[in-house]
Amino acid sequence: MAARRCISPLFAAMPTRSAAFERFRFSFFEDPDSARQGLDTPALTGLAGEERERAEAMLIAFLPDSRAIIGLGVLRSAKAEPDLVALFEAERLARQEEADAESAALQRMT
Repeated sequence: MAARRCISPLFAAMPTRSAAFERFRFSFFEDPDSARQGLDTPALTGLAGEERERAEAMLIAFLPDSRAIIGLGVLRSAKAEPDLVALFEAERLARQEEADAESAALQRMT
C-alpha cells in the first residue's frame, strides 16, 4: 500500500464549507481526542453533493488510517473499494505469513 497521500490540496480546493463539513474535517483529521470522544459520523453522513465527494476523496487519500476506513464505510464508498480490497488483502497475507512462520517454528521444536 502506498504511503498516506496529502489531503491539504483536496481540502483547500473548496472555497466555502458547511458547518457539517467543518465538523467532519475536524473530527476525522485534527481532533487529537477523537479516539476517545468518537468520530463525528453524523456530520459525515449529512454531507451531500460536492462536499460528500470531497470528503470521500480526503478519506481515500488518508488510507490506511483507521479513521479513513471508518469514514469510507459510513459513506459506503464504492470509489474506495479497490484501495480497501488491496489494504485488506495485504493484511490477510501478512497474517497468513505470520501464522506459517509460527507453524514452522513449532514443527522445528518437535
